[in-house]
Amino acid sequence: MSTTVEAALKAAKTALKAGDPLAATRALLPEIKRFPGNARLLTQLAEVQSARTGLPARPFGPHHLQRLLSVRAQAGPAEAAEETQVALLLDPFSPLANGFLGSLLLDLGQPEAAVAPLRIALKRDAKSPEAGTNLSIALRLSGQSAEAVSVARATLALHPRLVPARAALAMALVEDGLPLEAAALLHAMADENPSSADIRLELGRALFAAQRFDAARAALEEAVRLDPRHDRALNELGSAVLTAGDFARAREIFESAIKAHPDSAAGYYNLARSIDVAPGDPLIGRMQALEARTTRPGDRVLLNFALAKAFEDAGQVDDSFTALKRANDQRRALYPYDPAQETAFFAALKARHWSPKAQLAAGSLPRRPIFILGMMRSGTTLMEQIISAHSQVYGAGELDYLGKAVMAEMAKATAPLDAAAMARIRENYLTRLQNLPGDTPFLTDKMPANFAMVGVILRALPEARIIHMRRDPIAVCWSIYKKNFTGNRLRFTNDLGDIAAYYDHYADYMAFVETQAPGEICHVDYAELTRTPEPVIRRVLDYCGLPFDPACLAPETNDRQIQTASYKQARAGIYQGSTSKWRGFEPYLKPLIDHFGAG
Repeated sequence: MSTTVEAALKAAKTALKAGDPLAATRALLPEIKRFPGNARLLTQLAEVQSARTGLPARPFGPHHLQRLLSVRAQAGPAEAAEETQVALLLDPFSPLANGFLGSLLLDLGQPEAAVAPLRIALKRDAKSPEAGTNLSIALRLSGQSAEAVSVARATLALHPRLVPARAALAMALVEDGLPLEAAALLHAMADENPSSADIRLELGRALFAAQRFDAARAALEEAVRLDPRHDRALNELGSAVLTAGDFARAREIFESAIKAHPDSAAGYYNLARSIDVAPGDPLIGRMQALEARTTRPGDRVLLNFALAKAFEDAGQVDDSFTALKRANDQRRALYPYDPAQETAFFAALKARHWSPKAQLAAGSLPRRPIFILGMMRSGTTLMEQIISAHSQVYGAGELDYLGKAVMAEMAKATAPLDAAAMARIRENYLTRLQNLPGDTPFLTDKMPANFAMVGVILRALPEARIIHMRRDPIAVCWSIYKKNFTGNRLRFTNDLGDIAAYYDHYADYMAFVETQAPGEICHVDYAELTRTPEPVIRRVLDYCGLPFDPACLAPETNDRQIQTASYKQARAGIYQGSTSKWRGFEPYLKPLIDHFGAG
């Protein structure tokens, strides 16, 4: 230890004498990381920091914060975050420094990393409005929506009129499956701030989550009226119009977004997905030029996915795959994937979701859920479009209520979920269903990933019906690779090998399900559904306890809002051929072909 520490100290002193405190800092940091409590290293770091900032190294105070605000303004949040982390080595429990670091990490798109310093900031200064608001935001963006709601409520109890905290609460409520409460809060905020386009935008998003689609579009239209150049409002409005099936109007809105903001990667991405791009369309060159000059990693991901889709439309297969691989590689760099975590997750499902002692008794429900699940891109949207054409069924789309409730319970302990946990999951899920419109006796929940929750569905919601969609694995995995799944979850989707491995986990788990609950799930093969739809549809309706409805044979006439990536395909009705589309890219799909085989 002494040799490396002495070398670091010597290098730091040499750099400091040479007038390079930044080099001195970097000489010390590796050793401090190895020996975090070493007094000599920290004393030398304090001397270096004083020379670097012209301020006492500790305690961290308002003058240090003013300096870091200047660093952020001049050099950006990444450099400011690096210097703040150094300051925290010398004053690790400073609420001011921890709070500022948390805000910088949010700026950098790292909400999970922001949670820890923001927790310290709030613990050390429980009345801090900034720490409370930012912690709620970080928790929401990290998938911890229930705690995000609690933190925002606690902040508002101390600061009832704090607009950022009210907005944070509203967004957390939406994420936690309580969008009507969020909408009520945002309505009040809109009345108090009639010229705020931002509040109308969040109101539109809350109403959209509550599936009040007409009201949501009206709120988004008002946001755009208040600020015709509002990039996010234009893109949200265009997406709402697009998924309602008005492709021409959506195109006009996205073109308006690009006109207002020529560097809007989201605008180009949305425009590309709303139209069929012809060979030689100038849109391709414009997107290539923007992709070449943008420095924002997230924008490059969007633009490359858009280029992949545009090139495929134009029949340029090689260019399409090149752009697609670039997009997925970029996204994989942003969101690294650990396959070992997936293996542990599926093992936990088998061990913790199937206790016979956790079985709840069936009761009377105002609306009976029909879960449509399976791998993503396996035909779940088409099946929902078919079933929701029935007069007794409301199509609720992809609800994340169940998965969040289950993961919250699993985080509490490592033992199998017991009857009390199942009861809490049931109450949580059914409470959130009350946000949905309509009074039909059945509703569909077509979150594909609920295949991992089948054990809980059977234990906690025994009244539910479960439809499992199966499709050719190469078609599924290729279709997943082509889609830009937003957020930092679904990290397996950016590499063909990882997708194939995940498919194996899924197939293994569904085989396990059949051993635990033989005959309780309705399995539907996508190819059979498209080849002979009527007998398959009749079998599914009979399994669900629904009488036959001829409307189910014409899902293309179902004018409901489709909130998934399949908004175009599902409106095309029941057709064959989509499963073999991957063959156009066959030279690039060797990892999938070798893994699954192909006839």
